[in-house]
Amino acid sequence: MEVHAGSRRRSTKAEGYTPDFFDHEDVDDDDDDGKDIDEGGRLWLELPEGMAVKMAEGQRWMVVDAHYINPTDEDIVTSVTFQLRTTPEEEVEEWGGAWTHHAQTLELPPGEITSRENTCAGQSEMSILSIGPHMHQWGWAYTVDLHRKDGTVERVLTHDTWDPDWRLDPVVTYFAPGEIVVQPGDWFTTTCTWNNTTDHILDYPEEMCSTFGMASPLETAFECYGGVINQ
Repeated sequence: MEVHAGSRRRSTKAEGYTPDFFDHEDVDDDDDDGKDIDEGGRLWLELPEGMAVKMAEGQRWMVVDAHYINPTDEDIVTSVTFQLRTTPEEEVEEWGGAWTHHAQTLELPPGEITSRENTCAGQSEMSILSIGPHMHQWGWAYTVDLHRKDGTVERVLTHDTWDPDWRLDPVVTYFAPGEIVVQPGDWFTTTCTWNNTTDHILDYPEEMCSTFGMASPLETAFECYGGVINQ
């Protein structure tokens, strides 16, 4: 199954932060080649030719995690689209799947710049196809390092500064198949840094530290919560 996801975002209620894309007009969900795009014109999911995402037999639902911010004083109706298109199995050359790494305990003290690390080990050989970062408006910097079992370390993602708009409009980095291959015994370390300008401790879910992306071959989603893997 080939997955395409897009959204039409309208503001829905929060304090003190208004992403710049709220002034954008809604756009057609399809570009010229039929792929779904979001309001900013960015493809949410790009897969190489011949790759698709496998669905379980009899699967009837999926979880769609949609976030909204309403900078106004009124309730506003929102609209989200999530589209699935099937691909004949005989045309699928390789299965791709989602991978996510989440930090669960943050406890960021008020008035300080604080960093937290989240480490997740690879369980099988897989090629990383994309990497995206996720924090909220107190984000400061973001890095992802790939630690090889031979002791070498490769930095695969760096954001020395953080744009609060990336909370809902993430910057995703794409890689060619085989460009970054994770072997059993390798592990990722995500380092998130925040500037807590509030008067209280920030913790999940008010702030977050989540790395996400696509990988192959992967027939089921690879999820890691605070170093604990669910697959």
